[in-house]
Amino acid sequence: MVVAYTKTTWVNGGAPGISAENLNKIEAGIEAAHKMVETDIRTPDQNQAAQASGTLLQLQSFFANMIRRITGKTNWYDAPDTTLAAAASHISAAAPHAGHETPSGAQAKVDAHAALTATHGATSAATANRIILRDASGRAKVAAPVASDDIATKGYVDVFARVLAGSYVGDGKTDRLINIGVTPKLVMVVGHGSTGDYGLGIGIAGTTYGVGMSGSSPPDFRLMKQNGRVAVPEITTNGFYVSFSSSCGSLNKPRITYYYVAIV
Repeated sequence: MVVAYTKTTWVNGGAPGISAENLNKIEAGIEAAHKMVETDIRTPDQNQAAQASGTLLQLQSFFANMIRRITGKTNWYDAPDTTLAAAASHISAAAPHAGHETPSGAQAKVDAHAALTATHGATSAATANRIILRDASGRAKVAAPVASDDIATKGYVDVFARVLAGSYVGDGKTDRLINIGVTPKLVMVVGHGSTGDYGLGIGIAGTTYGVGMSGSSPPDFRLMKQNGRVAVPEITTNGFYVSFSSSCGSLNKPRITYYYVAIV
């Protein structure tokens, strides 16, 4: 406990004069100051924010607060994790420090990571929240699309129409299958020879009729049955049939090159 000290003003030849009481007051003050410095136990307030100036007791609290902030410990008197000398020695030590990575070691790890064939759980299967990995054939799977900007699968694309184009040379047969490997929805065939022989026909799946060039002179286009196969291609599984007739509308006249476009 700190007792407030009241100063005595001395006057030559006047009061208060030297007395045992006044001398003992001086002794008591000296004793109190000595005890405060040497023997009294005081606990600094480590939560008191440090300032530039203060009383002796306040400065003690300021120092306790700064030490605690420097060490990061709960109390200012707790042992620190390291010392400034140890930290300085670690900083100035030649690299690498113990447990630290070397440039060559880091590069080796990067190279090994880049060479992985299943990085971060990647898979070629259509698996949610996984990185896509191409399989041994260079393919990978995704789920069927829903949104307009999703990846389209082959099965999804195959549902929609696509166009195949090709040609064949007439051989004069009356029932010839032009195999295109898929059943078309519509076929258009056109051919023209150097001697004026020509033919043009359109066949549509799901109906017995199509559009073909007649054998009349001059020829014209007419609605015709596909099963005649002469002027109109007849759609069937994996392709379409054509046939030969001496009429100018034939789609399989010998040595005439015919070109077709098929929507499948």
